[in-house]
Amino acid sequence: MISVVTQHGTSFKGLTAYLMHDIGSRYSAERVAWTHTHNLATDDPQKAWKVMVSTAKSQAELKAEAGVKNTGRKSNAHVMHYVLSWHPKEHGEYRREDMIDAALASMTYLGVSEGEKLGKKVTAKRTQRGIEHQAVIVCHDEGPGKNPHVHVMLNRVHPEHGVMLPDSKDYEKLSAWALDYRRAEGKEHLCPE
Repeated sequence: MISVVTQHGTSFKGLTAYLMHDIGSRYSAERVAWTHTHNLATDDPQKAWKVMVSTAKSQAELKAEAGVKNTGRKSNAHVMHYVLSWHPKEHGEYRREDMIDAALASMTYLGVSEGEKLGKKVTAKRTQRGIEHQAVIVCHDEGPGKNPHVHVMLNRVHPEHGVMLPDSKDYEKLSAWALDYRRAEGKEHLCPE
């Protein structure tokens, strides 16, 4: 299992277009095996990204309704994108449900616990995990000999209180999750780095 975290972005629409189509074509989607939404009222990724945009744009109102001060560093990098990739030898070994479970489990590793250090003088005021956020999971299957993988598009703005999901050490957290995941399966971690 390899986890790859990309730089946080600002466009749910642009990332959805990339995830839902073949490279170089906005009309074909042969590599998309399936999609799954999490904490969204729709199963349609084309509607889901619009809901995610609405949530991100409502950040100040969500904070006000939850009684959270609208302070702190401002960011419009609401889009988190990462990939979970299995080894090409494992093509066909994992069912859709297994891959969804893996993606959801990985989301529990993202975020912070109350009191955890975020910076030199800043500590987290609340426990907040990625599993609480809105997400679209897209599986790409490019056939035997290619690595099966899922993309996770996560809205960093919490849908209830509007606080942005901290992104401190995401790569290390997902790497630790991948190692634990393989150990729990009783399998060798095929990417020791």
